[in-house]
Amino acid sequence: MLQRTGEQQYEDWYRRFWEFNETLFIDHEHGSWRHELNQSNEPSADIWPGKPDLYHAYQATLLPVLPLAPSLASALAGHE
Repeated sequence: MLQRTGEQQYEDWYRRFWEFNETLFIDHEHGSWRHELNQSNEPSADIWPGKPDLYHAYQATLLPVLPLAPSLASALAGHE
């Protein structure tokens, strides 16, 4: 949205989300992402045990910094 509108609020929210992710979802000990947290923001496996495929995390990190495009593939194809 920052690319489209130029409004600083979108950059601010992006940074806030990443700070939250860095603190709670990135599993620095095991080198992956925690896909589920409980009400106390602790790792949980109530919904689904195990680790999700890495491509979900990869797409989540790429999409905000790629050019606006109708799909991830087309954004990557046009990305320098």
